Amino acid sequence: MWALFKQKPHRRMIIAFLGLLVTSFILQACATKSEEAYLPKASPDAKYVIILQSDKDQTSFYVDGQFIAKGKRIKVLVNNSPHNITAQPDGYIAKEEHIEPPYRDGFTIEFFFLIEDQLSQPKSKQGTKPK
Repeated sequence: MWALFKQKPHRRMIIAFLGLLVTSFILQACATKSEEAYLPKASPDAKYVIILQSDKDQTSFYVDGQFIAKGKRIKVLVNNSPHNITAQPDGYIAKEEHIEPPYRDGFTIEFFFLIEDQLSQPKSKQGTKPK
């Protein structure tokens, strides 16, 4: 350790920079692996991260008929097989998307729901005459 302090200042800076660089790579690798450990899995052998996104809050997401999570944007792990993804927000019809491998991490599937997609639409009061 004492040998580091006897070196020239620019060498100490380089050694310190390399140490910080290696530490940041290790921390990033650990953070990525720990995040994946908490993601829902569509199957036991799932290892590809995909993102399911809806324009409506409280959307229930399903992979191959299995409930995964509820929210507006979620990450889920899938395996290297074809999958049927279903999104159903509260009060709306379900929409389905079929996906096929190869998958890349961060692949995003977006669902958009219109007023016409609502399960029960309120009746319009337009055209009624007041009594």
